Amino acid sequence: MRKTLRFEHKIIIAYLLVGGLWILFSDKMILLFTDDLATISRYQTLKGWFYVLVTAVLFFLILRWYIVRLRKALDKAQESDLLKTAFLQNVSHEIRTPMNSICGFSTLLGREGITPEKQKQYTGIIINSSNQLLSIVNDILCISNIETGQESVNKNSTQVDAIFNEVFNALQPQTKSKDVTLKLNIDSQLMDAEVITDGPKLKQIVWNLASNAVKFTHKGEVVMGCALEEDQLKIYITDTGIGIAPEMHEKVFDRFVQADSSIQLNYGGTGLGLPIAKGYVNLLGGEVRLHSEPNVGTSVSVTIPVQATPNAKSKAVDNRDLKQGESHKNMVILVAEDEEYNYMYIEEIIKSINGEVVRAANGQEAVDICERNSNIDMVIMDLRMPIMNGYEATQRIKKLRPSLPIVAHSAYKEPERHGDKLKGGFDDYLPKPLNQKILNGILSKYRR
Repeated sequence: MRKTLRFEHKIIIAYLLVGGLWILFSDKMILLFTDDLATISRYQTLKGWFYVLVTAVLFFLILRWYIVRLRKALDKAQESDLLKTAFLQNVSHEIRTPMNSICGFSTLLGREGITPEKQKQYTGIIINSSNQLLSIVNDILCISNIETGQESVNKNSTQVDAIFNEVFNALQPQTKSKDVTLKLNIDSQLMDAEVITDGPKLKQIVWNLASNAVKFTHKGEVVMGCALEEDQLKIYITDTGIGIAPEMHEKVFDRFVQADSSIQLNYGGTGLGLPIAKGYVNLLGGEVRLHSEPNVGTSVSVTIPVQATPNAKSKAVDNRDLKQGESHKNMVILVAEDEEYNYMYIEEIIKSINGEVVRAANGQEAVDICERNSNIDMVIMDLRMPIMNGYEATQRIKKLRPSLPIVAHSAYKEPERHGDKLKGGFDDYLPKPLNQKILNGILSKYRR
């Protein structure tokens, strides 16, 4: 590997090179005008002082430039360290809050004589706290993937009005405890229409911006809207909330930064919502604009290039619920999962919809079972397992039974897509923690 010269080495080399050239050519110049030794000696002295003064000035300017640059880098690093420290403290607090509820109410559920009403109440608290904790973890993973360039774009047909309606309905309960009206404006061109973009990332952008507006608005209104202008999807979120000071308009989109130090104390949160939204907008080739005044309100507009498709209802089934009475009776599903509790949970979910479950504790077992049993209808494959991982097991099973659907199931990032197909031979992806609605959609999609 080629090594880069250090700054001090470059300075020494430059000093010696310039000095040598100066001595060589200046001596020749002097000899052109005189051959008197006394005169030559005086010129040599003047020449030496001239070189010392010039190099001193140059060295001073170069060193000052270099030291100023180092000081700025040090100040920036120290500021970054302070922000990271504050961020970690905030995250620690945000994680401990739902964890306290999960641990506490889980303990209370084990008490004798607890009433069904209390069981239901405690279970609801545990579920809500678990979702809150999962949201924090997802935000941290998202910003990490964005910062390291590991986040990829998977474009597909997306129904924009469905995304806005879903976010609108999810935020409505939060406005009921405030004197806030939540409004939704969807351009007629987007009603029941589809565009080509990354649907999950678009949903995350809308959710982060809209939930942020609701969070910081105590009175007035929050307006969500979208429109389609040629090949540009226009999204806007306006509110009458606390606003943002002008000097913070750019910084609020930086990771670890909140508008001021009182935000965490009064509102909580990790401060990652806006950075994630901007990161996703940048990935989609869009732009974010923010206008805000303290105590007046904030307006955020997003422009994302999309490819419009003819008006049509979305055909996606991944997130649908099972219809009343629908089941997956006689569907045999091989679950390759080495973690006992994870397997127990997915087994309960599949059995609740009348599916039949076969377990493999590692990738090798999954291959052997598929080789011996032709009645397996689908494989749900964990990616990280002992003996043989999910990627290798999938490749071997696909050689035995190319048409057998294999779904990657992992807490890791979704396997990269090549075109419209998942790399590694997988037919679909089921994230951890398991979402029953997504599982229902996948089972329906591949049911024979």
